[in-house]
Amino acid sequence: MDERNNDFDFDFMPIGQAIKKAREARGMTREQLARIIGYAPRHIQSIENEGQHPSIELFIQLITHRNYCFYMKKTVMILSSLPPAERSL
Repeated sequence: MDERNNDFDFDFMPIGQAIKKAREARGMTREQLARIIGYAPRHIQSIENEGQHPSIELFIQLITHRNYCFYMKKTVMILSSLPPAERSL
């Protein structure tokens, strides 16, 4: 039996906001990004707007995709340097 604790005490909203900001900076719709990375647009929306945590596979795809990663990395760095109260975009 798997006894790992999967109860996250982490706010994933800044990551979702960084994904959205990076996507918008590239001029991409959710549908376009979904086709590129192979996920449903609704799944991307729930990560961007509802704080759903992305799988590690999806997160790696986003930060390594050649047309997307620069904006994602830059946005995550900016958000992570802000105090929690100022991280909303």
